[in-house]
Amino acid sequence: MAKPRPERRPRKTGPIAERLAKRWEQLALSPSAWLASAEILQACAETIGQPFIDNLMTPPSERKETLESVPRMLFGQVFLLLAGYTIEAQLKGILVAREPIDVTKGSLPGWITKHNLLALLEKVQIELDDPLLDFMRRANMAVVWSGRYPVPKQRDDMDTRIGVSADPCWFRDVYEILDAALKQEISRLEKGNTSCRPSAPKRDADGPTR
Repeated sequence: MAKPRPERRPRKTGPIAERLAKRWEQLALSPSAWLASAEILQACAETIGQPFIDNLMTPPSERKETLESVPRMLFGQVFLLLAGYTIEAQLKGILVAREPIDVTKGSLPGWITKHNLLALLEKVQIELDDPLLDFMRRANMAVVWSGRYPVPKQRDDMDTRIGVSADPCWFRDVYEILDAALKQEISRLEKGNTSCRPSAPKRDADGPTR
């Protein structure tokens, strides 16, 4: 038996509702709003990631005992989750800048509510070298399930949750590439140039900088 469709909530009316609706539309269509979200998430990811790396790089014999209920060693997947959310906001901001989304029906289009980082990266046509792509795959897995749940939705999607000590560095490299691309798109819009799309930045042959 097919499940009954949920009833659509009645549209809110009144001056406050109208102001909120207008604000929602402004933010949804604003690449700068997506940039602001990415900057907040990036700061949170860095805050979580540093204790994880400090603990990971300290020899077990030198680690000080703490009264924390959750060992810092376990912060890695949450760091990847926040890193993935950061990258997601950056990629969606770039896409919103290039192709304004249709919000006339009061909801976001389906593609922008998805969390597939690799599909979004392909859509923006920004090339990353292999180490950064490997990081993107780990961050994508964290966004989908490993940063939030003990298991994925499907048994066959179960995979080894591996984070590496270089992940914060890889994250910083990806963040800087996408940050530059998003700011370039915002600058283009501010100058009123909507007819041409700047070429996406690429990594040089030497790989990411440190």
